[in-house]
Amino acid sequence: MTKGVAEKAIDVFARQLELSSTNYEEEQSDIIFFGGEPLLQFDVLVHVVERVRELVRKRPILAHTQFAVITNGTLLDERRILKLHDLGVAVSISIDGFTEEANEMRVDKAGRPAYARVIEVLEMYAKLDVPAPSLSVTLSEKTIDDLPHMIELVRKYRVRGFGYNVLLSKGDEEKSDSYYRKASQFIIDSFVALRGDGVYEDRIMRKLNAFASARIHFSDCGATSGGQILFAPDGRIGICQGLMAEGENYVADIWDEAFDANRHPFWRKWASLVPLNEESCLDCVALGICGGGCPVNARAANPGKGLHCIDRRSCIHAKKTLEFLINDLYEIAIRKESVR
Repeated sequence: MTKGVAEKAIDVFARQLELSSTNYEEEQSDIIFFGGEPLLQFDVLVHVVERVRELVRKRPILAHTQFAVITNGTLLDERRILKLHDLGVAVSISIDGFTEEANEMRVDKAGRPAYARVIEVLEMYAKLDVPAPSLSVTLSEKTIDDLPHMIELVRKYRVRGFGYNVLLSKGDEEKSDSYYRKASQFIIDSFVALRGDGVYEDRIMRKLNAFASARIHFSDCGATSGGQILFAPDGRIGICQGLMAEGENYVADIWDEAFDANRHPFWRKWASLVPLNEESCLDCVALGICGGGCPVNARAANPGKGLHCIDRRSCIHAKKTLEFLINDLYEIAIRKESVR
């Protein structure tokens, strides 16, 4: 993406917020850089953040914009770590687990294992006394059998944030329910092991917050909330990063002055892809905390049925999480009662 395209994308982003019902004095909006590898265009990333901050006086709707970057970490060095920290950009590093073996599929351009470089980067953060980045962890079969290494790494480098990614389906290569249950249990076990350390894991916390506040968690995906806009490097506009390679995802571009995501039928269609609109979900005990998972994964697991399918990963994870939350709350209540 060029700086020129990025400038225009910022304008479109701000205009969509202005056309929405966003309360700029209270509500947060997010700009997330991903790829590919977004740090290949580090200068563009810095330009976007600095430009948004400059525009706040003219466009106060941008006042509470937060920034994050999802990276493989290999291009981070001390200068970039400090710059991102100074800019207030949250960094999330993608890994497949907590050992070299679990990350064997992640290699750099020269074919060298990338995990050793990630460890070097975590060491740099510690040396610079900068808060550690969060980790975006793909839950491979090897990873979900290795809780001890995860706990060791988190505590050693003082990682305070996680996002777990359950494996997606690929056509007829849908993962088994057994894998989904094990992955869900790993997420729960890691939460239990690290909650005393103040570690935040996004996937389980979305459900826990809905459970604790007695509020419905409508959507587990920015796209299915109708609140996400994807800008491609060439200026095309879509909604889902999982469909970046598919032309159907792009229905506008940054030069379309009439574009309004709030009224666009494509965004409204995606906003309807939530469990509350799925008849087969209405009797589910976990409906209130589910959020519905990923329509693209559901489509891949159900060829020919389109996006209106159930994401089995989300079903199993939501039900297992709800069971855990109820039992955990009961045990806490019993302990409190026994202290009286």
